[in-house]
Amino acid sequence: MYANDAVEVDSIPEGHIGVVAGLKHTRTGDTLVTYSGNKATPPEPLTTLQLRPINVPPPVFFASVEPHSLSEEKRLQESLAMLLREDPSLHVTVDEDSGQTLLSGMGELHLEIARDRLLNDLKAKASMGRIEIGYRECPLGASGPITKIFDKEIAGRKGKAGCTATVEPFDPEDTTTEPDPSALSIQTANGNQIIIQAPGLEVEVNKKGIEESPLLPPGLDAHALRTSLQNGCLAALARGPQFTFPMHGTRVTLTFDPAEHLFGNDSTPSALSAAARLATSSALRDLPSAAGTSLMEPVMNVIISVDEASLGAVVHDISSSRGGHIISLDEETPLPTTDIASNPTDDLLPPIDPNKVYAPPDPFQSSTVGIDLPSSVNRARTITAKVPLKEMVGYLKHLRSLSAGRGTFVMSVDRFEKMSAPRQKAVLAELRGGFL
Repeated sequence: MYANDAVEVDSIPEGHIGVVAGLKHTRTGDTLVTYSGNKATPPEPLTTLQLRPINVPPPVFFASVEPHSLSEEKRLQESLAMLLREDPSLHVTVDEDSGQTLLSGMGELHLEIARDRLLNDLKAKASMGRIEIGYRECPLGASGPITKIFDKEIAGRKGKAGCTATVEPFDPEDTTTEPDPSALSIQTANGNQIIIQAPGLEVEVNKKGIEESPLLPPGLDAHALRTSLQNGCLAALARGPQFTFPMHGTRVTLTFDPAEHLFGNDSTPSALSAAARLATSSALRDLPSAAGTSLMEPVMNVIISVDEASLGAVVHDISSSRGGHIISLDEETPLPTTDIASNPTDDLLPPIDPNKVYAPPDPFQSSTVGIDLPSSVNRARTITAKVPLKEMVGYLKHLRSLSAGRGTFVMSVDRFEKMSAPRQKAVLAELRGGFL
């Protein structure tokens, strides 16, 4: 290519820019191999030939992308796929909580360029906005036992079943309170624990390995009973009683008494699931009158790399302005979900002598006439901290302003933590547009 003029050539030597037409599934970083033959795949060892791929750093900035209408969603997905083929540093994910399509990249300018290409070059009818944080609710106390009987028609068939539910706080790291080992089922999912107790059910395993009980009606075995009660409980935990966020850190104990909660052939799996959902929802609604619920927010594991001169300003900003906790300094722990994790093949390479590596002078270094600064001033420092995700949205721009453009960071989700009362009030005011 010579500007806008294309000249057809037989080969492209190294250092030249060329255009290869007809590549529909090629991505940036792929290795193209040409060979003489009529077969669809090249022979050995050309099938395994691959140049070293591009080292793509993990994304640090996120923005939501939404189509203007439902009919434009397919066109948007095709345009995003085209962007990802050309730029491997862009990532597209779908948030399970909010349902948003998130576009992540290296920074605000990077996403601005991607937005311009998406809207102007690819003609996608979409808009980009800020990321929405997925909060959670957790109970602050225990509820009393709530019994509900479901008695309605489902798809033209009468369904009737009952269940008793109790809700209490749950801490996965607490090993002092062990659940009853005689329980029919103990399941932990999405930070919640569901315990199903069925006293007097008399579960037996037949010759086919199926759990059965003489008290259950035909067509309903112990596995179907357990699955139905769990699905109903999970449906109730998807919406909190006070702030409508999904529940987290909640232990639900479902008690199914065949003598009181079983009604012959009317106790179908769908009726059992509905009874468990009603009982769990009622127990959750009983919480505000007793102890209530509290908001939880996602906390990130953050590793920040800055120079010595910017260390104090960055540490103060994390600990004071953003409500984070400094874990350590200069003790870098690689994140398992990022590209900075150690590669086992690196151990086979010879060690690198830093004294033999040429590093050009820093053009942004402040000029000091007649003063020799110690080498520790420009020494790279690593900060490991835990910071709420809400405070990390758009943090890269602020970090670069504090570190004169030298600072970088990577992060991964650690866990959900309970908010303090002032922070919960501020977050709720922002979510409700300033009205409480």
